[in-house]
Amino acid sequence: MSILTVTALKSIAQGSFTSRNMRFQSYFCIDALKMNENAVVCDMMILMIRISIAKQRLSHRKKTGVWYHYPISTAAQGTGNQRNSWQTPLGKHRIYQKIGANMPKFTAFRGRKARGIYQQGVDNTKKDWILSRILWLDGVQTGINRRGGVDTRSRYIYIHGTHDEEHIGTPHSHGCIRMKNEDVMVLFDKVDVGESVIIST
Repeated sequence: MSILTVTALKSIAQGSFTSRNMRFQSYFCIDALKMNENAVVCDMMILMIRISIAKQRLSHRKKTGVWYHYPISTAAQGTGNQRNSWQTPLGKHRIYQKIGANMPKFTAFRGRKARGIYQQGVDNTKKDWILSRILWLDGVQTGINRRGGVDTRSRYIYIHGTHDEEHIGTPHSHGCIRMKNEDVMVLFDKVDVGESVIIST
């Protein structure tokens, strides 16, 4: 783990002897540093998940260096870190908790507890169903997405499966990051508690 500045990372990223993966990770870290122009701790092996609001895409980098990309749905109300805004928070986060391991596809959660299996055509489609798996996010930038009225964890912002897969690829959620159920189950098995998640426009 290193203390790096934007200038230092640009030097790494632009170096002729730098590997493609390291260049990509350097630019990834630059994006994180732009949220705080002072030097910050930037561990290229920990920065594993990136969420693009504009692209409605979640990208996950495995330790092998291979990137996997998944379509998502973020908040219909746009981005914002305030409590009760119904918006998707920006900034650097980490996976606080993984919930739903080994549960069947379409398991419905309420209060992070399994409550049964969602039944298409029977259950109310107007509800914001949280299905299959939950990755509970925790902000790590005090005053931006941690503590007070901007605390991501106390806002219960998750990456989770949804009953509304037809809107994946467009902003349609209540603040969380929705994924297709099959995708969130695959992602769940590839990530660890503590992995960093950067959400940017």
